[in-house]
Amino acid sequence: MPVAISKRKFIRRIIKELNNQNIKQNITAVYSTKETKKIFKLINKKTIVIISIFAGRSADTVEDSVLEFIKSIKLAKS
Repeated sequence: MPVAISKRKFIRRIIKELNNQNIKQNITAVYSTKETKKIFKLINKKTIVIISIFAGRSADTVEDSVLEFIKSIKLAKS
């Protein structure tokens, strides 16, 4: 991985490339609705994508983790 590319940018690029090839993905280590929104911008509706929100880590990083889960679920349904 080139030094100029951050890990997050690299991961987003991989998600997008795999999705463009219609390769199923299980995206883990998601902690917030903000991250969920970014993932939804990268994927199409044809490819199966599972987004796993880490409950324990989310509770450490956001004020109300239950609210974050609810928001992410609503995003997925829309």
